[in-house]
Amino acid sequence: RSSKQTRPTALDPAIEGLIAGWPFAAAHVTDRSLTVVAANAMARALLPQYDVGTNALRSLFLDSETRDFYRNWHKVTAWAVRLVRSFVGQDPNPELLDLIDELSSESKRFRHLWSHYEVKHGTSGLILIDHPRAGPLDLHFQHLVVPGSGHTVVVYWADAGSPSEDGLRKLAAG
Repeated sequence: RSSKQTRPTALDPAIEGLIAGWPFAAAHVTDRSLTVVAANAMARALLPQYDVGTNALRSLFLDSETRDFYRNWHKVTAWAVRLVRSFVGQDPNPELLDLIDELSSESKRFRHLWSHYEVKHGTSGLILIDHPRAGPLDLHFQHLVVPGSGHTVVVYWADAGSPSEDGLRKLAAG
């Protein structure tokens, strides 16, 4: 498996408690290098790559399971690279810069997108998932920065009453 595990950064336990209380919204928290430092049960059921210690960006580009998971993988990867460029502009974190070097070397898709120098500060959108147990899911997402901590909470949810909400409820039931 190509996803390396790195040591998670300390997180305020109140944030972990907050996301744990969202049974039908998947949520994970990343540090400045986009390594997952916390994830609720729904996030882990949605995608095992959201487990603590996994780097979300590395998984997106190097794990073949992740590529197959997103029905709009090309759009998600383009969005992710633009967002990472904005992160680097705000905080040139050495771990994130090392990850960019790694992905530039190991992922043709990342290398191509990185060469375009596009920057986007957008923190929300729609992802289209093909989940092996829940089927197709259309989920909204939002990045919520925790000021002064270096952490970002990423939340995924479905429209109320939609087939995607039914799929999330199926995942929550186990």
